[in-house]
Amino acid sequence: MQKATTQTLQTQPEKSKPRGVDVLTVLLILFVMSAGISLAIIQTYINKEIYYESREISKIQKEYNILKEEEVALKNSINQLRYENLVVDMITDIDDKEE
Repeated sequence: MQKATTQTLQTQPEKSKPRGVDVLTVLLILFVMSAGISLAIIQTYINKEIYYESREISKIQKEYNILKEEEVALKNSINQLRYENLVVDMITDIDDKEE
């Protein structure tokens, strides 16, 4: 029985591979994590920029709609003034002819 124990002790390698995480694995993990964080930051920045640009576009669209309505109102006002001017001119022409 002692022979078997001695043989098993002799067959085990004296130099065993160290257990744990080596430096290359740690560097790889850090690289992958930093790349993931960088992508998340970039995505957040782009989403924020899109949000602010869409707000600006919405603001400009509202201003455009207001200006279009104002244009229609001004055109109506101009047409009304033209009509009034035409009527006044016709009345003055009639008055001039009667005298």
